[in-house]
Amino acid sequence: MASGTKADSMSETRKQVATFLEAAQQGELLDLNRFLEEFASTQLTEERAGFKLSAGDTSDDDDYPEGHFAACPGGKKPTKEARLLAYKLEACRDFKDGNGRSALHFAASSNAEGVDAVAKRILELAPLAHAYRDDNEATPIILAAAVGGVVGCAARMVGLLLEAGADPAAADKDGVQAAHHAAAIGHVDVLQLLRAKNAPLNVASGAGTPLHWASGEGQLLAVEALVSLGAPLDAPNAQGLTPILMAAAGGKGSCVACLARAGADVGHLLGGGLTVLHVCADLGLPDAVAALLETPIGRAAAARPDATGCLPVHLAATAGHRSTVELLQPVLAETDPSSPPMSVDDLMAAGAQRAAEAERDAANAQAEEAAKAAAPSPLLENTSPANSEADAKAAQACKDSGNQKFVAKQFAEALQDYTAAVRLDGTDPVFFSNRSACYLELAKQHGDKPSRPVAAAAGPGANSGDDVAAPPLPDRLARALADAEHCRRLKPDWSKGCFRLAAARMACELYEDAALAAFEGLKIDDTNASLKKLMKEAVAKGREALHGSAK
Repeated sequence: MASGTKADSMSETRKQVATFLEAAQQGELLDLNRFLEEFASTQLTEERAGFKLSAGDTSDDDDYPEGHFAACPGGKKPTKEARLLAYKLEACRDFKDGNGRSALHFAASSNAEGVDAVAKRILELAPLAHAYRDDNEATPIILAAAVGGVVGCAARMVGLLLEAGADPAAADKDGVQAAHHAAAIGHVDVLQLLRAKNAPLNVASGAGTPLHWASGEGQLLAVEALVSLGAPLDAPNAQGLTPILMAAAGGKGSCVACLARAGADVGHLLGGGLTVLHVCADLGLPDAVAALLETPIGRAAAARPDATGCLPVHLAATAGHRSTVELLQPVLAETDPSSPPMSVDDLMAAGAQRAAEAERDAANAQAEEAAKAAAPSPLLENTSPANSEADAKAAQACKDSGNQKFVAKQFAEALQDYTAAVRLDGTDPVFFSNRSACYLELAKQHGDKPSRPVAAAAGPGANSGDDVAAPPLPDRLARALADAEHCRRLKPDWSKGCFRLAAARMACELYEDAALAAFEGLKIDDTNASLKKLMKEAVAKGREALHGSAK
């Protein structure tokens, strides 16, 4: 009975919280005040009932047990009004949803009519509510800056919170500040309010500074405002991309043009020998191309071939962007007089031929990949399902035994068990995942390095499945890779399979492929810290291998 009463009480509390937060979100000030009055009155009545005192509490005399108000000024009983206000503050502070968001968070993140009045009332009752943080460490002002829909709504709420003392530089767990959200949505008025309160514009979240956010989202007005407010033009984000590169990659030509004319560095060299001009030409962004060609570095890039030997004009022609070709063709003639002159029509015709050849090559490569994927690696001794339920159960038992030995770092013995599991059932991705990890541990113990192409171990002469404990270099790496690839084929939507494949490719020094596998895993589970770390390591190792330095 007591258990049921407790459950009923918890259910009633959840209903109260939901009612209060909904009133805040909907901007219903009357409902919010009515709830607070009833809640505070009920709490005071229940408090007094606990001491077997009358419900009224109208007397100024202290009828509570001696010392109950010792912590109050002078040790005296506060007035009834003061104690009711304390309960109202308690509701504003402690009533939160499952994400730790208070009533002010809900009001700040809403564009409903009346939320400004609700926010003011909450701040009257709880003056420090502007500093409350949810489970992601976000304060109300961070959420307010992200509100869209109603023009001016976000600016009013942000202004109100700033007047109440909100920190314009408050950041959540990911380093995201109000300025980042305002930039991404295009709230120029919010950016101006925040900057007037000395909000920094050079703080980078994972995706970068506010200018990165505005550039990536194509918010031209916000880009212009941030430039005028002194935002850093060339700060790199965690991936090494500057705002102009973010804009170019996202096809935001007007933002590229704005940043180029503002003095952003347009000479960054990307993978494959690509420059910003190459990217914009390939995407057909004539406004960006025109602005880039106004700079000496941009004009020089017009005559710079990428890793495949293509100039920006060739990329534009191949993609069928005639207006972009018309901009680049005369500049090419100026910057590279040695090249045989080609008209715009000639360039477009050659581009169409390259596009057709690329399409044909892609189709052939896809067919080859499909055939390759359909054929199991010679290193996989079994890809067939278990012959019986008994075999399936025995395979699971072998896997469990292997897990125990793996944890005990008995990798050679664990490998034998995982292989036994694979031979009984070749369709369980976990078996191949675990065996791949085991091979990598053994490779690490033996100091294996891919001194010759890893794929060579998969050809004729590769070890038979009987010699699985310690195959010669570099077969451990080749087998780890083969198992990880098969695991990924068996269960494409499993982030752990992506991790296994990325780890195996890293060990084989296939850094670009490792980063790709980790990226595919993050598309499945974007919160996976192990995949994020592995992808970062793969990118760094890839740069180091390419340039001789991780910087």
